[in-house]
Amino acid sequence: MDRVASGWGECVAYDWQRIAIELSEEEVRLCRDRGRKRQSYADSRGFKPYGFASEETHTRGYLGEVAFAKYLGIPVPSDWTWEGDRRRGHDVGGYQVRTAYSASGRLLIRPTDKPGNYVLLLTHDQPTIWLVGWTTLDWAKKYGADGVTPGGDPRPCKYLDQRQLIPFPDIRGSFVLKEVEYGQAA
Repeated sequence: MDRVASGWGECVAYDWQRIAIELSEEEVRLCRDRGRKRQSYADSRGFKPYGFASEETHTRGYLGEVAFAKYLGIPVPSDWTWEGDRRRGHDVGGYQVRTAYSASGRLLIRPTDKPGNYVLLLTHDQPTIWLVGWTTLDWAKKYGADGVTPGGDPRPCKYLDQRQLIPFPDIRGSFVLKEVEYGQAA
């Protein structure tokens, strides 16, 4: 682990390795179906999309959720609506799942995000989804660079580069990762 200087001060840079999670054709089809349903659900409730909000955005988000659940060895929550997320208080396994579309994607945090653990997955290389790392909301707010949400969304946000995220262990065949409570280290 190194300390690195950045535009927002010195911070920890973790030595990390992305973990490849392969999705089957059936899992990708499920994600596309859920993407269509999520967009239809948003449309039926008068949701005003910003920028990239679309069926593809919902599909990529669900690709990340399915891949992360697969990594943890747990089922994907069956209630995929926003109300379901609110009841659980998280997307999957105690984490809020965020996806980025490029290999250099960063974790985006908005001022309205709830305290908790956030995980970044990359969906540019489907059906391989890349698990990058995680952080807490407090860490992201403290060390993230100021920006605006991409795609014309006027809301401000914070960005964390991949090297600022805490890496996940490659747990396949070794041990089960326990849920990390907010504010605790893995």
